[in-house]
Amino acid sequence: METRPRQLAEAVLETLSVAVLVADASGAIRWRNSLASQWLPDAHRLVPALAAIDDDAGPVDWSARIAGLGGTAAVRQGGLRLKTPDGAVRSVEVHLRRLDGASPITAVMVADVSDQLSVQRRLAATERMAAVGKLAANVAHELNNPLDGIGRFLGLAARAVAAGEDDKALAHIAKARGGLDRMGRIVAGLLEASRSAGREGHLQPVRTAIEQALDVMAPAIEAGNVVVVCDLVATDRCLVAGEMFQVLCNLVRNAVDAMAGGGRLTLAAHCAEGRETIIVSDTGPGFPPEALAGERAFEPFYSTKGLGRGTGLGLGICRDIVTRAGGTIALANGAAGGAVVTITLPHRTAGAEETRHG
Repeated sequence: METRPRQLAEAVLETLSVAVLVADASGAIRWRNSLASQWLPDAHRLVPALAAIDDDAGPVDWSARIAGLGGTAAVRQGGLRLKTPDGAVRSVEVHLRRLDGASPITAVMVADVSDQLSVQRRLAATERMAAVGKLAANVAHELNNPLDGIGRFLGLAARAVAAGEDDKALAHIAKARGGLDRMGRIVAGLLEASRSAGREGHLQPVRTAIEQALDVMAPAIEAGNVVVVCDLVATDRCLVAGEMFQVLCNLVRNAVDAMAGGGRLTLAAHCAEGRETIIVSDTGPGFPPEALAGERAFEPFYSTKGLGRGTGLGLGICRDIVTRAGGTIALANGAAGGAVVTITLPHRTAGAEETRHG
C-alpha cells in the first residue's frame, strides 16, 4: 500500500467510534486505532487482546472463532462484555473479517452498544407500562357496565324499601347481585385469558345474551327515555360466546348516550347461510365522518363523547372480542340517520355444540 492512501485509511479509521485492530497471519497485531489502544492496550497479539471480551457464559474461544474464518468470511457477535483498564464494563459487538491475499490479515472491530441497549431497555419498559395502563383502562371500562347497573338497582331497591314495597326491593337486589356475578365472570375471564389467550369461553343463545344486556342496561335505558325494539328471527338455537354479552352492553350504552333526549334502540338478530348477524341501531346523530375514516372509532382512547364521559376503549374492546370469536364488526350510518353496528359471527347451533362436546 502506498504511504499516502495508507495514511488516509488510517485517518478514517481513527475517526470511527469503534475499536479497530488489524493482525497478520501469525496473529500479531500490526495496527490499532487510538480507541483500541484505550480499551485493549497491553496485548500485542490478537487472541490475548480479545480475552478481555466475554459473554454471559464466560470466556469466549476467540482462537477458534478466528481459525474458523476463511476466504473473505465475516463473523458478527453481539451480547458481549468488555472490561476496560479503567474498570468500566461495556456492552459490545465484535466483527471479525479475514482478508486473504499475498499477506492475509484479520480485521477486528469492537463497537460499544451500551447506549443502544439502554435505549432498547427503556423503550421496552415504556411499552410494558403502556400495556399495563391499557389493561387497567380495559378492566375499568369492562367493570363499569355491571357496576353502573348495580348502583342503579340498589338505588331502586332503596326507594322500594322506603315505599314499603319489599317484593320490588328484593327483585332489584337480585338484579344487583346478578351484576356482581357478571363482574366476577369478567375478572375470571381476564385471569383465564392471561393463562390461555386462545381458549374460548362458554357459549349461550344469542337471544339470552341480548336479553341479559338489556336487563343490565335497563336503568340507563329508562333514564334516557329510550324505547327498545327487538327483532330476533330464528335465533333460539344460535349460540354466541359468553363475552358477546359485554359487547352488547357496550353497544347499548353507546347508543343510549348518543340519543340525548330519548330515541329508539333496535336490536336485530338472525341466522342464515352459516352466519349469525346481530345489528344494533339507534336514532341518534350517527358516527361523525372522522370516526368512520380508517376505522378510527376502534382506535384506543378515541371517543365522540364529551370530555370525561367516555374512555374511548369500548369499541376497540368490542372488536377484540368479536375477532376472537371468529367474526367481524362494522360501523355505518343508517340511510335515515343514526348509528348502525353490524356483528357477523360463525353460525353455531345447540345440537352442533352437543355433538362436538359429546
